Amino acid sequence: MSDFTSDFWNWYIIGITALSIAFCAWLLLSMAKVKAPSGKAKTAPAAGGKEVEITGHIWDGDLAEFNNPLPRWWMWLFWITIAFAIGYLALYPGLGTVRGTLGWTSVGAYAKESAEMDAKVKPRYDKYLALNLQQVAADPAARGMGSASSSTTARSATARMPAAARGSRTCATRTGCGEGRPRRSRSRSPTAGWA
Repeated sequence: MSDFTSDFWNWYIIGITALSIAFCAWLLLSMAKVKAPSGKAKTAPAAGGKEVEITGHIWDGDLAEFNNPLPRWWMWLFWITIAFAIGYLALYPGLGTVRGTLGWTSVGAYAKESAEMDAKVKPRYDKYLALNLQQVAADPAARGMGSASSSTTARSATARMPAAARGSRTCATRTGCGEGRPRRSRSRSPTAGWA
């Protein structure tokens, strides 16, 4: 929110969030009661031969909407969701510039995680900071770390590619691929046609 120079957006976010939660609560309360249709209550035959109250909406002559409230378990799930939202907004930032009672911020979390990672890997790389580039390149342990890092990155990037795009020997012929699919045309994009 530091990019905005006006308090308008802060109050806008607070208002939209509070109105959304209040609307959900109002909707729950309004749907919790059986509503009698305007005028005379209408009934329709139900299973077992008894009559049930309907809202008055009838489709295709025999499909009617019952006038029933929401099931209690469903209503309680909605109330729990509303209570969770209020609790979350009280603890964490979510209402404009309100910081929340825990004082958590994504910037603080990032700084903490970065410091933990630096403390973990700094001893491993400290000895290479004192060396020049030729000495680092000559060190077999440094080359091993670089090789492992680049092969992991390359492996994860190519694992999703089809065999033909990786240059597989099973797809060396123009007539077919080892997976039983024809080789794609050179005029198409490299990833077109492959799932």
